Amino acid sequence: MNKKVVKPLFLLSFAFCLAFLPPLATFADDGEGYNAINVWSESKLKRYAEDNILYYDDQFEEERGEGDECISNGGVAIDIDASDNIGYIMSKLKEAGYSVTSIAAIMGNLKAENSTHNPRLLEKALPNGSHIVPDGFIAYDLSKSGSDGKIYNGGLGIAQWTYWSRVKSLQEHANNLGEPVYSLVAQTSFLVQEIQGYDGLSPSALNTLNMRDATNRVLFNYENPEVKSESVQNTRYNYATEYYTRLLGENPDEPTPENPDLVICPEGGGGTGGGNWSDEDIQKYIYLQGDSRWGNLNYGPDGINGNNGTSIRESGCGPSSFATIVSILKNQYIYPSETADIAGRGGQHCYKDGSWCGSNHSITTYLGNYYGVNTQPISISIQSIQAALDSGQMVHIVGTGSLPFSQGGHYVAIIKSANDKWWVANSGYTAHKWEAYDPITIVSNARYAVAVWN
Repeated sequence: MNKKVVKPLFLLSFAFCLAFLPPLATFADDGEGYNAINVWSESKLKRYAEDNILYYDDQFEEERGEGDECISNGGVAIDIDASDNIGYIMSKLKEAGYSVTSIAAIMGNLKAENSTHNPRLLEKALPNGSHIVPDGFIAYDLSKSGSDGKIYNGGLGIAQWTYWSRVKSLQEHANNLGEPVYSLVAQTSFLVQEIQGYDGLSPSALNTLNMRDATNRVLFNYENPEVKSESVQNTRYNYATEYYTRLLGENPDEPTPENPDLVICPEGGGGTGGGNWSDEDIQKYIYLQGDSRWGNLNYGPDGINGNNGTSIRESGCGPSSFATIVSILKNQYIYPSETADIAGRGGQHCYKDGSWCGSNHSITTYLGNYYGVNTQPISISIQSIQAALDSGQMVHIVGTGSLPFSQGGHYVAIIKSANDKWWVANSGYTAHKWEAYDPITIVSNARYAVAVWN
C-alpha cells in the first residue's frame, strides 16, 4: 500500500510550460434484471482488454429485451460514473454486510491507494517502464529474498497490496478462483475476505462507527501506510465523504438510522462518443496549474513530494489540462496534483539539454492508459480536430505562439465546438481559462494533438 503524503515544496511564479516529443514509447499494457444486493453478477460483465476495467454489458441486456433499466426493487438507486469498478467493489462490500458508512470508509481508503481502482496498477514500474501489468502476470515473478524467498516489491492492485505474505495470499486466492492476480473479481473477493480478519473491521464492528472513526480504523488497522499524519487522515476522510454523498446524498456525520438496500446502476460503458456536457459541468473541472492547492508541488520523476523537476505551476500544463479532460469524462474531481504525480513518476516530464522542459508528447497516451480512457493522435488540421469534437471526443493539444498557447509551449484542452468556434480549457491563464477560439488560430500554432474519449 502506498506511503505518500502531499506537501508543498517550493514556490515558483511562472505559468507556462513546454512540450517535447521523445522517441516513441510502448506501454504494456444471470440474473433477472437488477436487485438490491447482487447488482453486478459476473455474467453481466465484460473484461476491458487493455487494463481489465470491467464495465456494463449493454448488449447482454438488449439481447434479453431488458434495455439498460435500473430496477430499484425498493432500494436506493445509485448512479455510478464511468469508473464501473467502483460499483462492483461497492456491491460486494454491501453483500458482505457492510453499511453505507463502512462502504464509504473502505472506498475512501482504496481511492487514496489507487485512485482509479484499476486492478492492474503497479506502484513500481516493470522492467519495461510500465505501471500496468500485462496478461499472464504472476505476482511472484517480481521477487527478492524474503522469509519465504519471495517478496513483491511495490503495491499491486486495488488496495496496493505490498507486503510479501499478503501478495502471496492474494496470488494463491486468485489461483484458487481460477483467475489471474490482476482480476478485479479475484482482488475484490480477496479484499472482502481479508479485511474482515483484521481487528475491528468485521461488518458488525465497523458498522457501529461514524464516518471519521470508520475511515481511520480502516487506515490504521488495514492499510497501515508508513505515513498516517492528520493530513493523510483528512484526505481519506474527504474521499470517504465523496463516496457516502454519492450513495445517499446526505450528511455523512449524521447517523443513518437504517442502512437501505443499495442498487448500483451503471452510468456509462466502454463505448465511444459522449460530449453532452453542460457548461456548468465543464467549468467546475477546469483547473489552473498555479492553484494554491497544488501549484507549488513538484512535477518530476520522484513525484509531487520529490525534488527533481519543477513545480506544477511552472511546467504542469500537460497533466493539469489532462486532469480537466479526465474529470469531465468521469464526472469526478481528478486534480492536477494526482495527474502530475502519475505522469512525473511515469517519466512524462521531459528533460533536455540539462534542464526540465515540460511534458513529453506521450503524456496523453500514458495518462489515458492509466485512467482507462481512449486516446488517439490526430493530425493538426481543422478537419481532423472538428471530426473528433463532432464525435463527442475532446482534444489534448500543445502549441507555441499566441493564446491559447504560449511562446514557450503550452498544453490546453479543446472541450467542444459551438458556433464555428472551439472552446478551450486553459490551465495557465486565469483570464482565459475558458474561452472560444477560431479554429485557424489554434491549428496555425499547434504542434501535436491527441483525441481523448470514454
